[in-house]
Amino acid sequence: MAATKQPQGHKPKKGVRTATVDGITVHVDPDVFNDANLLRDMRHAQKGDPLLMVDVAEKVYGNEADTVFDALTDKETGRADVERFFDFLTKVMTELAPNS
Repeated sequence: MAATKQPQGHKPKKGVRTATVDGITVHVDPDVFNDANLLRDMRHAQKGDPLLMVDVAEKVYGNEADTVFDALTDKETGRADVERFFDFLTKVMTELAPNS
Protein backbone atom coordinates (compact mmCIF):
# COMPACT_ATOMS: atom_id res chain seq x y z
CA MET A 1 0.00 0.00 0.00
CA ALA A 2 1.37 3.40 -0.99
CA ALA A 3 2.09 5.94 1.72
CA THR A 4 -0.33 8.84 1.95
CA LYS A 5 1.22 12.06 0.69
CA GLN A 6 1.17 14.97 3.07
CA PRO A 7 0.12 18.39 1.74
CA GLN A 8 3.17 20.45 0.88
CA GLY A 9 1.52 23.89 0.86
CA HIS A 10 2.89 24.78 4.28
CA LYS A 11 6.54 24.32 3.31
CA PRO A 12 8.53 27.48 2.66
CA LYS A 13 9.70 28.10 -0.89
CA LYS A 14 13.34 27.31 -1.55
CA GLY A 15 15.75 29.56 -3.35
CA VAL A 16 16.47 33.24 -3.59
CA ARG A 17 13.66 35.57 -2.61
CA THR A 18 13.29 39.32 -2.91
CA ALA A 19 12.71 41.62 0.05
CA THR A 20 12.30 45.37 0.10
CA VAL A 21 13.02 46.87 3.51
CA ASP A 22 13.33 50.58 4.22
CA GLY A 23 13.29 51.20 0.47
CA ILE A 24 16.24 48.87 -0.16
CA THR A 25 15.65 45.78 -2.30
CA VAL A 26 17.78 42.69 -1.72
CA HIS A 27 17.76 39.16 -3.10
CA VAL A 28 18.52 36.59 -0.41
CA ASP A 29 18.25 32.83 -0.06
CA PRO A 30 16.43 32.42 3.29
CA ASP A 31 18.39 29.22 3.92
CA VAL A 32 21.41 31.44 4.69
CA PHE A 33 19.78 32.19 8.05
CA ASN A 34 19.85 28.48 8.95
CA ASP A 35 23.59 28.67 9.57
CA ALA A 36 24.98 28.55 13.10
CA ASN A 37 28.22 30.16 11.90
CA LEU A 38 26.30 33.15 10.58
CA LEU A 39 24.41 33.49 13.85
CA ARG A 40 27.69 33.29 15.79
CA ASP A 41 29.21 36.01 13.60
CA MET A 42 26.12 38.18 14.09
CA ARG A 43 26.31 37.76 17.86
CA HIS A 44 30.02 38.58 17.97
CA ALA A 45 29.49 41.59 15.71
CA GLN A 46 26.76 42.96 17.98
CA LYS A 47 28.66 42.23 21.19
CA GLY A 48 31.94 43.91 20.40
CA ASP A 49 33.48 42.84 17.09
CA PRO A 50 31.70 45.03 14.54
CA LEU A 51 34.30 44.12 11.91
CA LEU A 52 32.39 40.85 11.50
CA MET A 53 29.54 42.95 10.10
CA VAL A 54 31.29 42.82 6.72
CA ASP A 55 31.40 39.00 6.83
CA VAL A 56 27.74 38.86 7.81
CA ALA A 57 26.78 41.18 4.95
CA GLU A 58 28.74 39.14 2.42
CA LYS A 59 27.19 35.87 3.63
CA VAL A 60 23.64 37.24 3.56
CA TYR A 61 23.66 39.64 0.61
CA GLY A 62 26.42 38.14 -1.54
CA ASN A 63 27.36 40.45 -4.40
CA GLU A 64 24.72 42.95 -3.20
CA ALA A 65 26.59 43.63 0.06
CA ASP A 66 28.18 46.83 -1.26
CA THR A 67 24.78 48.03 -2.46
CA VAL A 68 23.36 47.50 1.04
CA PHE A 69 26.26 49.33 2.70
CA ASP A 70 25.92 52.20 0.23
CA ALA A 71 22.18 52.45 0.86
CA LEU A 72 22.68 52.43 4.64
CA THR A 73 25.45 55.03 4.55
CA ASP A 74 24.55 58.45 5.89
CA LYS A 75 25.21 60.85 3.04
CA GLU A 76 26.33 63.65 5.39
CA THR A 77 28.77 61.67 7.53
CA GLY A 78 29.76 58.98 5.03
CA ARG A 79 29.23 56.34 7.74
CA ALA A 80 27.07 53.23 7.79
CA ASP A 81 25.80 53.01 11.37
CA VAL A 82 26.23 49.53 12.89
CA GLU A 83 22.87 49.61 14.70
CA ARG A 84 21.10 50.66 11.51
CA PHE A 85 22.81 47.79 9.67
CA PHE A 86 21.60 45.23 12.23
CA ASP A 87 18.13 46.75 12.30
CA PHE A 88 17.96 46.36 8.51
CA LEU A 89 19.29 42.79 8.71
CA THR A 90 16.72 41.90 11.38
CA LYS A 91 13.90 43.23 9.20
CA VAL A 92 15.17 41.24 6.20
CA MET A 93 15.36 38.09 8.36
CA THR A 94 11.85 38.67 9.70
CA GLU A 95 10.46 39.09 6.20
CA LEU A 96 12.25 36.19 4.54
CA ALA A 97 12.73 33.72 7.38
CA PRO A 98 10.31 34.59 10.18
CA ASN A 99 11.03 31.37 12.08
CA SER A 100 14.80 31.93 12.24
